Amino acid sequence: NLLKIQQTDETKTQDSTDIEKIIQAIKDKRAISIIYGFSNSERVIEPYRLIRKNAEDFYLIAYDRSREAIRRFVLPRIKVKRETKEDFISNK
Repeated sequence: NLLKIQQTDETKTQDSTDIEKIIQAIKDKRAISIIYGFSNSERVIEPYRLIRKNAEDFYLIAYDRSREAIRRFVLPRIKVKRETKEDFISNK
């Protein structure tokens, strides 16, 4: 269940509403606009799923529209800027 992401030391620093928005966007198949890492540039992504690599590392697999490719994002580095009203179709 996506809502049962455990709060590790790394994810505790991230705003839990960002995680909730990401989870909701995955469920609704809705694109979101994010700021990633230390960049100030906004990126629109189509989030597909959350992956847990081990007990502490979470990643988001998403299509990055600006790079026109599927990317892996480190979950604690994602700041949701805004939720779009754009749906997408995924085979993932």
